[in-house]
Amino acid sequence: MVLMPYLHGITRARFPFGVTLLVLINAFVFFGLQSGDEARYAAEVEHYSKGPLPEIELPLYETYLRQQKEQQDAGTVKDMIASSNIAPALTHMENDEVFMQKLHADQIVTPQHPDYVMWKGVRADHEAALAKVFTTRYEFDTRHPSWLTALTHQFLHADIGHIFGNMLVLILIAPAVEALIGTRLFLAIYLCSGFAALGMHLLLSPGAGGLLGASGAISGAMGAFAVLLGRQKIPFFYSIVVYFDVIRAPALLALPIWLANEIVQLMWLGDGHVAYGAHFGGLLMGALLAWPLRKRARERMAQVSLGDQPANAGSGHLARARRQMAAMNYEEARKSYAQVAQEADSDEALLQECLNVTALAPASEAYHATVAQVLRLAGNESATQAMVLETFRGYLQKAQPVPRIRVSTLVMLAERFIRQRNPPELERCVRLLHATAPNDPRSRDTASRSAQFLGEAGERTRAAQLNELFAAR
Repeated sequence: MVLMPYLHGITRARFPFGVTLLVLINAFVFFGLQSGDEARYAAEVEHYSKGPLPEIELPLYETYLRQQKEQQDAGTVKDMIASSNIAPALTHMENDEVFMQKLHADQIVTPQHPDYVMWKGVRADHEAALAKVFTTRYEFDTRHPSWLTALTHQFLHADIGHIFGNMLVLILIAPAVEALIGTRLFLAIYLCSGFAALGMHLLLSPGAGGLLGASGAISGAMGAFAVLLGRQKIPFFYSIVVYFDVIRAPALLALPIWLANEIVQLMWLGDGHVAYGAHFGGLLMGALLAWPLRKRARERMAQVSLGDQPANAGSGHLARARRQMAAMNYEEARKSYAQVAQEADSDEALLQECLNVTALAPASEAYHATVAQVLRLAGNESATQAMVLETFRGYLQKAQPVPRIRVSTLVMLAERFIRQRNPPELERCVRLLHATAPNDPRSRDTASRSAQFLGEAGERTRAAQLNELFAAR
């Protein structure tokens, strides 16, 4: 199951410096420092295959598997050796945590082995070559834990799909967290969640080997997101297998769903190639660290809703509309913005703000009412004319179920389009008059004058079509 929020408005007033920095660092590490690692690793595996180590280590590994009653794996390794398919046999062996511990402790190739001294030197050279691979050096290895790799593994990724998925989730969720608590606190929660994710991974999968990726830290941002927004209803995109839809739900509801999802996948699939235990730890830590910051987040939301207002922003409807938008209560915000539009008179900036919000629900009464106010603007300035024209065009495309414009407004628009010498929009206006009130004298009079103008402008086909349209009545 996938459950992802999508938001508008909270981050508008604050550029996400922290999120941008994290994305740039991750991109630089993957596309710069990690580039070429696959080729370097493949070259070392090829060097291993041509050296003496396979003849010494792989048969001993097969024997070890049989001693551990792992007959199927032993048969697989034997077939690989017989077919000289050394690379997968080496990967199989080096991913066996217990065997490698015994190998390094001289319990597999013992000092009594006739080739022990040579093996020891060549094995050391092989591991030194692997250590030069950037990813190998800086991923977290449960066999050799360090504080450095506990940090650096959070900025490494396995492939292009891995980094793309992580950065997409980071960009979708983290800017809201940063806007609500500030860049420093956001980065602190992000990094602490990465460490917590590693700790949970060690607790649940102590022998899982290497760990790399930003998903644990990003899970922390997800946990913080759910806690900071709390009971505010926000839109979520969700997908279950091939079914997907959008719902509105309290942000806090996402936290138990995300946690349950990670637990189920951990129990069902195990860690495998995805560290679900790390995701769980990151989510939990992000939520816990964000809990004391809820008041700060509410204050930031209030600042976003009330800050940077124009001179006439003292309107109670406008202040309420902005608070509702900041709280992501979009339905009530649209109603408030429709009331603001009724009070805005000729304040085009304020009308545009109302239009931007109400247009998100093109079937709402708020959208139809706001458009009506914009279309009745009487100014002849170029900015006013452009706003009316674009609003008219957009409304005809978006309005649901159909456009609803009063006859008086359509007559006024037709006069405007005649003055502007705009035949296409004039024709649309007259056709709307015919669809709305074909027998109204105002409609017939406007159609007649419009046809006359079109004929004089050389648009004879349009003129004839409008005359025929009303003549048919």
